[in-house]
Amino acid sequence: MAEFPFLVLEGDSEDLTDIEVASAIQTTQQDDLVQNLRGAVCPHCGSQVRPSGHSLRRRKGRLFWRVDLTCGSHASARVFEADWWRQGA
Repeated sequence: MAEFPFLVLEGDSEDLTDIEVASAIQTTQQDDLVQNLRGAVCPHCGSQVRPSGHSLRRRKGRLFWRVDLTCGSHASARVFEADWWRQGA
């Protein structure tokens, strides 16, 4: 697994919504994120998207990975369960 140059903040991330947590995509390792994002398309226009940013977030003692996506015209995001990150999987 890649080294990440930041620490997980204590407490809940205020910018992660209940809707994002409830709809988070289940993953068990970093490769699950890669597989889910490969070939991803924009939910607005159907064009191929590429990652434009990412962030590790904490909510109710759990970890979530938010990946910001763009097709060039629209922005979207996917949120993944990432409790495995804590164990260094």
